[in-house]
Amino acid sequence: MSELRDILKEEYKKKEEAAFNPQVLMEMIEEVLNTWQPLVEDGTSTPRVRTYHISEIPLIPISELGWANADDDVENDDPNAPPSQRRGLEMYLGQIPGDNFVDKLDNVSKILVNGINSLPKDNPKKFIQQAMAYLVFYKTLTMAITNFNASAAGFNFEAFLAALMKGRQIPASGAKTIADITAEIDNERVPVSLKLYNEKGLEVGGSFFDLSNDIINPNPEWKKWINAHPEFDGGAMRYVVCGKVLEGEGVEQEGQILFWQFDITRANYFRIMAEAGSGGRECIKSNSAFMQMLNQYKGTGTAEGVSSQMRKDPHTGEEAETLVADWSEVLPAKTATGSSAELGTAWSEYIDNKKGVFDKAGFEATQFEAIRDMLVKLYVDNIEQTQSANGVGSPALPGSRTSLRNDMLRILDPEVDSRLTSAGNLPRKDPVLARANSITDDIVGPLFKNFKAEVIKVRDVRAKALEEITWVTGPAVVEWYEALPTPELKALAIKNTLGYLQHYHWVIPRTKAKKLGTMPDAAPQTPFATLDIGAKTVMKVLDEARGQIMDEVFAIFDQVAIMSQKLNTFFADGLRVKGDADAAADAADAVGTGTRHIAGDEVTGPPDKRVAGAADIALAGDIMEDDVNENKQKQL
Repeated sequence: MSELRDILKEEYKKKEEAAFNPQVLMEMIEEVLNTWQPLVEDGTSTPRVRTYHISEIPLIPISELGWANADDDVENDDPNAPPSQRRGLEMYLGQIPGDNFVDKLDNVSKILVNGINSLPKDNPKKFIQQAMAYLVFYKTLTMAITNFNASAAGFNFEAFLAALMKGRQIPASGAKTIADITAEIDNERVPVSLKLYNEKGLEVGGSFFDLSNDIINPNPEWKKWINAHPEFDGGAMRYVVCGKVLEGEGVEQEGQILFWQFDITRANYFRIMAEAGSGGRECIKSNSAFMQMLNQYKGTGTAEGVSSQMRKDPHTGEEAETLVADWSEVLPAKTATGSSAELGTAWSEYIDNKKGVFDKAGFEATQFEAIRDMLVKLYVDNIEQTQSANGVGSPALPGSRTSLRNDMLRILDPEVDSRLTSAGNLPRKDPVLARANSITDDIVGPLFKNFKAEVIKVRDVRAKALEEITWVTGPAVVEWYEALPTPELKALAIKNTLGYLQHYHWVIPRTKAKKLGTMPDAAPQTPFATLDIGAKTVMKVLDEARGQIMDEVFAIFDQVAIMSQKLNTFFADGLRVKGDADAAADAADAVGTGTRHIAGDEVTGPPDKRVAGAADIALAGDIMEDDVNENKQKQL
């Protein structure tokens, strides 16, 4: 008897785990739907009074790791094993029709307007699949955005859209691409850089160096997409830009997500950057002498200063002949000024030689030494973090003035931290703060400016070489770039821009990004999709699903929930409460009866088709009761 009890207990633990995943729920309905007799709703029946609740929509557990792990769907030897969270979401969202973002999101938006009952009902199985898909879409998207902070919500949003588009989320480390996800669009694998911001703060940007490498050397995973579009000139990245317009806090947020999309390609790269703003025009600055070299090369196939060399493909590691510009190949490295330790020593010696400036300002010897050591440390840290010798935290130069001023405050007044307000600030008229600002602005700024001119310029051979070049940008360089006849020459032009050589960043501001992402024939800045999210939106979609078919489907889900709850209680109480086993059995019977009623088949199926083993659950309770009585008799 004890052995049978252990077997039953183990078996029902498995069934309990399987009861709450979408595959099991849909299979319970699907396995008998082939014999469905469509239910007629002629409009004359008594109005439905069943109350719907958000909790009745299946919930995909929102776990970043579960959603994002592209490897969590490897084949499992256990046929009863539930699908992963990601696979569970894909099973639902895969029923939403459409071959691209525009079509899929358009269908989702139409459901909010027309209601789920606008879906065709001639194939009830398909109707249920699509109805559940839209309900899961709205509920899961709302939870992913409103239940998390901005960073986690963005991460979940990436995973959600990847599942919608049958793609995958790309890990941030070691990816060799700026793409956040891949998406299956018109039967092609497309890289997508996804941006989710509050609509008022929306912008698109990133590393010019990294985007350029994606455009010059596309990942083999999406080479098919690139090759299918010769207008890309050999490289492209799809940008999907999303703006949140939400009101409320936390889970009570309601509002919309607006969608725009555009492609940055090797063909339109310089034009987009030139029109983005001053930062983009800085990125595409090109050496005028090099431009003349390429003009000569495109006319004759040869030019002094342009050569072909073997280079490794960053994705495959295979070597291939690549055009290179000799002038950028021999540019000094960024570290040609010397190591951070060498430059730190030079800066320290320079400050010592200018000690008279600090003496004149009234500093004692110990204060001067503390200020010198602080300035040297800031400078070394800046070099190691930025790989640039041109910042020390001075307001007159790149760097962090705040760090410099705060360190200066502590030297001037070691007890300053005790006088800070609750916000961590000092009053504006605080005399120590005024003196720290004065020293920062009037002494350190000019001192470092002179150090740069007298010492760094001499050491920074790379900066000096770049300063001697005549750079061209704006419409002139765009016209030159677009006239280059081959993708290879365009790739060479990109690799010889100032932005690529110096690793600049680019930004497309809000209005220009929205204009760029506007679909053809639409008014400027019009999003291609607008999705409502929030609990009210989910309830609106749910209420409009009301009808005889969905009433009976949700009744099945209700009984599954009861069955799982009672099984939980039954096992948690050590299989002692027979009433819980009976209640679970009743719920399991109701699930089976309800499913067969929907299918028009009231006959009980064979044992291997029964839902959740209702009789066996009741039997388990009877066995446990008998076992308990037997133990009591032994004790007597």
